[in-house]
Amino acid sequence: MKKILSLILSLTMLLSVTAGFSVTAQATSVGTVSGLTVESKTTTTVKLKWKKVKKATGYQVYYSTSKNKNYKKAKSITKGKTVTAKITKLKSNKKYYFKVRAVKGKNKGKFSSVVSAKTKMTTAQKVKKKLINGYLYMPWLHDMGLYEYQFKKDGTFAEYNYVPIYNNGKSTGIWEKWYYVNNGTKKYNVYKGTYKIKDNKITLTYSGDYPSTELIIYDTKMKLFRTQIWEPDPEFGIDYYSYGKYTYKENKMKTSKMEQYWQEHSGKDNIVKYE
Repeated sequence: MKKILSLILSLTMLLSVTAGFSVTAQATSVGTVSGLTVESKTTTTVKLKWKKVKKATGYQVYYSTSKNKNYKKAKSITKGKTVTAKITKLKSNKKYYFKVRAVKGKNKGKFSSVVSAKTKMTTAQKVKKKLINGYLYMPWLHDMGLYEYQFKKDGTFAEYNYVPIYNNGKSTGIWEKWYYVNNGTKKYNVYKGTYKIKDNKITLTYSGDYPSTELIIYDTKMKLFRTQIWEPDPEFGIDYYSYGKYTYKENKMKTSKMEQYWQEHSGKDNIVKYE
């Protein structure tokens, strides 16, 4: 009886080892993908390329926004000769991680090393990034003064006006924000509103007593911001079109530099047509 039990136990162990060997052999017999690289990328797609695995009849491509977890199958390839894959419908300006494994029937090889790629920014994203990290300046068209635009990430903006300080009818070379005094309190004259960006066009919507819109265009060829059409001025009753250039600065302009800037740019960066 003991010999029979011993024989049965030995056979069981042998079968277990053989089964384990068989599963391992099947898993590794397909081969592991190597040479995975990013061949190209756009705002919404990433194209991958890797080396062919001889025994593979296809491949599976996985992706994630985290390097070590939450991978999802992006594409299954049923031809062993195909060693490229284009992953589409991705989000722009976002980093993704990719890995690939070879397939042969129901057997799957080990995953390749992980590669990463960040999709490109759209034109609108590039424009917004530039705006929120800098300032736009433009001289007044009809008097000594300067517009300063500040844009925030939340889609709001503020327009400040700077004017020179005079002493006995002469400019002191000192400029400051335009303000008025209300009950003894200094109030800065600031226009606020919201902005929206579509491609290279920024639409400003002003709030307040005179709600209006203004269009600013980022000229991708000239690499500068410019106006297209100004709204009629309700205060002075003047209708005019202005095609003007804004000066973009990454750092806020010092008030001590505004006089010189106005002298150099006023009337030179704008073409005005009166109606």
